[in-house]
Amino acid sequence: MSAAVYTVATLAERWGCCTDTVYVLIRSGSLAAFKIGGRHLRIRAVEVERYECQSNTPADSLDLAPPTDKSTDLRLERLTDRAPQLGHVGRPRRR
Repeated sequence: MSAAVYTVATLAERWGCCTDTVYVLIRSGSLAAFKIGGRHLRIRAVEVERYECQSNTPADSLDLAPPTDKSTDLRLERLTDRAPQLGHVGRPRRR
C-alpha cells in the first residue's frame, strides 16, 4: 500500500528527479498539492497516481527544451567564425 500523502522530497525520490521539478509541476497546475501549516506542501497519493497515469515521466509535461531562436544561432555562428581578437595590454606596472 502506498503512502496517503507525499512530501515534495519523497515524491522527487520516488520519481528520480529533483525537488525543483516537483515544485514546477505544482506551480504549473499539473500536479495538485495542499499546504500544511501554511508552508509545507503535501501531495495526495491519488493525485500522484493520476499524474503518473497521464504521463510517462514527471518532466513530460514540462517544456525543458531550449527555445530555438534563429537570431541566436546566427550570432553564435558569427562568433565561432570570427578570428580571436587581442585584448588591450595596458601600461606596465610601476614598482
